[in-house]
Amino acid sequence: MPILIAGRLLGGCVTYQVGRSLEGTDVVAPGDELQVGKTTLEDTLALLGAPTTLVELEGQDLLLYQKTVMRQKRLSVGLPLLDALGTSISFSASGNRVNYDTLALFFTPDGILRQVVFEKGTSQPYKKPTSD
Repeated sequence: MPILIAGRLLGGCVTYQVGRSLEGTDVVAPGDELQVGKTTLEDTLALLGAPTTLVELEGQDLLLYQKTVMRQKRLSVGLPLLDALGTSISFSASGNRVNYDTLALFFTPDGILRQVVFEKGTSQPYKKPTSD
């Protein structure tokens, strides 16, 4: 009988949720096909396709190619110890991590590649970004 009562008092639920969302397409580090001072805007669009974002900066074009992967984890524990009294104990914890790959291409007003920036990053700077 004590085991049955303890089971009734301590019976609860545990949930663990994992979520993942992806925005954008694969972004790779630029190779020899993109050359500062030589590659044109038209050549870049033909090679890489449409950018995620296009920004005009004082007459110059900035093409951004981005991929973002967000991971979410959540743990919840509920213990209806005092359900008979209308009270229960619950605990929860959650965490998020975002990994991103960004290729930024800056073009002169004439449409010539001026600067290339590639970055793999994470929302947790002390952890190495992972590939997906």
